[in-house]
Amino acid sequence: MQLTAEKLQPFLLPNPLPDAKQRLVSAWAPVVALLLTKRYGHAITAGDEGNEPVFASAAADAIQRRIDRPNSTVAAQSVNGASVTYTTILLAWFSPTELAQLDSFSGTGGIRTIRTPVPDDVRYGNRFTCMPEGSNGF
Repeated sequence: MQLTAEKLQPFLLPNPLPDAKQRLVSAWAPVVALLLTKRYGHAITAGDEGNEPVFASAAADAIQRRIDRPNSTVAAQSVNGASVTYTTILLAWFSPTELAQLDSFSGTGGIRTIRTPVPDDVRYGNRFTCMPEGSNGF
């Protein structure tokens, strides 16, 4: 995925960005593109018209957060008890919710395991029918 400031510009506010913030977008765009490409690979360009606009929008949201709060490392806050949880991840560009949405969109996430019940004669009778006569199971 090739992200440029021009591809991200329609998603960023204010439009147009001041020069200092535009330089940040130009610097961060290849970093976010590399992270998305590493995680989603061919899913970004799959489909008839490609899925790149979805991933460009997510990248722009991540960059917009960095622009709006450049020194914020707060992951969660609560009022009662006045607790604050700080993130220690250096490259935490995306929230878990955003990653779950991108995983669902690209078909790479949401793996579910479904167990089916074993028939009763196997569950209750198999243990005793497979043992030699006179054995107590040990």
